[in-house]
Amino acid sequence: MSENANLSYDDLEPFNAYVDEEGLIDIQGIKFKPSQILYTMDEIAYKGAYEEYKSTMFQENVSTIYSEFPSHIAVSFRKLYNGNNIAARERLDFIIDCSESIINFLFFLIISELRSRRVNINGLQYRNTDDIQNPDYKKIKSKDFFTDTFKLKIRILQSLIESSYLENNNCHSKQLNSNVLDALIELNQVRNDVSHSGTMSSEQYETKFQFAYDLLNTILPDLMFLKDCKILKFIKYENDNVLCTAYEGDSSVQKTTAFKLDNHNLTNVLRFGNDILFVRWDDLFIKLTPYLHFKTEYEGHDSIICTFKRLSGGNFIFEHSKTKSEIKFDELKGTFDIERNDVTSIINA
Repeated sequence: MSENANLSYDDLEPFNAYVDEEGLIDIQGIKFKPSQILYTMDEIAYKGAYEEYKSTMFQENVSTIYSEFPSHIAVSFRKLYNGNNIAARERLDFIIDCSESIINFLFFLIISELRSRRVNINGLQYRNTDDIQNPDYKKIKSKDFFTDTFKLKIRILQSLIESSYLENNNCHSKQLNSNVLDALIELNQVRNDVSHSGTMSSEQYETKFQFAYDLLNTILPDLMFLKDCKILKFIKYENDNVLCTAYEGDSSVQKTTAFKLDNHNLTNVLRFGNDILFVRWDDLFIKLTPYLHFKTEYEGHDSIICTFKRLSGGNFIFEHSKTKSEIKFDELKGTFDIERNDVTSIINA
C-alpha cells in the first residue's frame, strides 16, 4: 500500500498551495481552489500529482544541498545519495554521518548565535529522559556546551525552542523547528542501535537503512534555511570589498566571495582575522570558534572544515570532515580556551 494512501487533503497543505499558485478557478461566479477540485473529482490523480511534486521538491532540495549548504554537510549528503550501488551497511554509515554533521552544526550555530547576541540562558533546563509523562530535567552546565553526546546536544536545542529563548530574542535560529529535532533524536537512536547491536544480517541493515533514509529525507525541507548560513574565512579587505574563502557546496575547488559591509559589520569581520571561521547569515555575522576550524590541504583547493569533537585533558580534539581523522591544533589552544570561556559566559553572566 502506498504511504500516501491514508493522507487527506488537509494533510498536504504545501502541495495544495503549489497547485493553487495560478489562482482560483471561477465557475459561474463561484471560486474554487484547483487543488480542491482535483482532490474531489479524482483522488487517485491528486495523489499521483503529489508523488510527482514530492520527487521534484526532493531533487530541488538535493541540488540546493550540493551547491549551497555548508561544505562539510554537502559532502556527507553527496556520499549518501551517490551510494545507491553499495551495501545498506555502508549507506547506513553515510546517513549517520549526515545526521551527525547536521546535529553538530545546528548546535554550534545556535549556541554561537546566542553568544553573539549576549543572550543569558542561565537557569535553562533540558529534559534528560525520553519519558515525556515523567520528565527529569537538568540545569545546563558549562561543560554541556562541549559535550560529545549527540543526544544531549539535541535536548539542549529542544529546551531552547520550548523555553522561547530563540523566539523572544528574535534569533535567526528560531527557524529551526521541533520536528527536525524529534527526527534527529530518532536518527541518533538508529546510530546507537547499530553501534551497540554487534553483527546484523543484511536484511536487518536494509530495514534500519530504509527507516533512517526516509526519516532524513522528510526533514530536508525544514533544513533549507542552512543554505543561507555561509561559512566564511576572511582573506583581505580591498577596494571597499571584503574577500573571503567560502565553505559552500561539495566541490573540492576553492571558492571565494566578495561583498561590501556597513561599518559595524566590517569592524567585526576585520576583528575575526584570518584564523577564524564565521557564519554570514543574512545580516548577522557569527564567530564559530572554537567549534569549527579548518585545515589547508594544498594550494588551489579549499581548506577543509574540522569539527570540534571532544575535550581531552583540556585539549580540543577536532575531526577532519573528509578523512574523519582526529586533529589537534596545539598552536591555537590558548585562543580556543579564551573562546570557550566566552561561550560559557552565556550561562555565567
